[in-house]
Amino acid sequence: MPNRKRLKKLIDALPLTDRTGEAIIELIREAIKGDADLIQDICPGKRLVPIRMTPAERTKVAAQAAAEAAQKAAAARYLVVVPIIKEILNANPDASLAEIKRELDKSGIPPVRSAQWSRASINFIMTKAELRAKDQS
Repeated sequence: MPNRKRLKKLIDALPLTDRTGEAIIELIREAIKGDADLIQDICPGKRLVPIRMTPAERTKVAAQAAAEAAQKAAAARYLVVVPIIKEILNANPDASLAEIKRELDKSGIPPVRSAQWSRASINFIMTKAELRAKDQS
């Protein structure tokens, strides 16, 4: 355990008058910054510095972050689109999904993954909001 001996030498080199708890902690902190493996010798199983992620772990973290961002975007869009669909249905209770699609395309609110609204995405939103169109399955 050469690292422990080296750490003890560092502490012993500190003058007795300066050996306060804070000074010793700062000395250890500086020694560990210079040699990250020292923490393994002092406290086995602990790490002071983060472990590098494997490519698979990075991909997993990125995918989770992307999924969370997509869910937030979908929730925000849902809050905007549902009132528009309700207005369309109030104006024309017999409106079909195609008519609702045309109105949403005119509204300027883009869907999440394409340039125009699809009947399937409108059907999903309406089902979630418990709304019914004339031709909805």
